[in-house]
Amino acid sequence: MRRLLGAGGAVLLGAAVIALVGVGFSAQAYSSPRGVQKATSLGTDMTCGKALPHVTLSFATYADASGTNDVGQQVHPGGNPSWPSYGPTNIFQAPAHACVTMHITQYDSGGSLNNPVFAKVQGTIGDTESVVSSGNSVSGCDGTSPLTYDGTPISAIQPCDAGHTFSLRGLPGIAPGFFVNVPLPLAGNAAGDNVGDLNSDAHQTVTFSFIAGPKGTYAWNCEYPCGLSVAGFGAVMGAYGYMSGYLHVV
Repeated sequence: MRRLLGAGGAVLLGAAVIALVGVGFSAQAYSSPRGVQKATSLGTDMTCGKALPHVTLSFATYADASGTNDVGQQVHPGGNPSWPSYGPTNIFQAPAHACVTMHITQYDSGGSLNNPVFAKVQGTIGDTESVVSSGNSVSGCDGTSPLTYDGTPISAIQPCDAGHTFSLRGLPGIAPGFFVNVPLPLAGNAAGDNVGDLNSDAHQTVTFSFIAGPKGTYAWNCEYPCGLSVAGFGAVMGAYGYMSGYLHVV
C-alpha cells in the first residue's frame, strides 16, 4: 500500500512539474519585445471578393536587429543585434473572418529556399501577392540586375530570389487546413548593413490579402533558412521573436 501511495505521489509530482513547465513555455511563447500590434480598420469593402470588415497590418523584415527602425524604435529590444528580425513586433491581432491586408517591407538579402514550395503564394486572395521594388540596384539569382517588381500580381518568385517568407497556420485544433504562405523577395542588403530605411536602403514592398479564420491563435514563421547549423535553421531560426510569432484572431 505504501508503495502504491509512493507511486501515486510520484505521478502527481511529475504531473505538477509538467504543468509548471507547460506554463513556463506558454509564458515564454506569448511574450513579445513590443506587445501586440492590432490591425487598423478600413471599414467594409470588397477587397477579399465579398463585403467584409477590412483591416490592415504593416511591418517589416530587417537585415539585423540593431539600431532603430523607420519610426525610431529599436528593432528587437534586448535581442541579438546581429540577427535578422521582423519588426516592430512579432505578435499581431485581427478580427475573425475579416479581410486582412498586410504590407511587408522587406529590406534583407537572401538566397535559395530549402523547399521551393515556399516560393509559391498560397492562401491569399487569388493566390497572389503584389511586389513594388524601391528602384535600388538588387541582383537576382539569374544574374539580372536590378531585380524589380512593378506591383503586378504574381503567384510565385524564383526559389533562389527569396529574402524571407511569411507562413501562417493555425495552432493544433484551430482552423484545420488554414494556410497562408507569402514569399518575400530579396532586397540586397547584407546582414550587418543598415537596419532598414525607406529613404536610402533597397527594399521590396509586398502586399497581399486573405480572409482570417475563426477565433484562435495562429502561428507564423519564416521558411527561408536565415540561421546556422543544419539546413540553416539553427540560431536565429530557433529563437522565438525574430523569425516567428503569432496572429491572434479575436
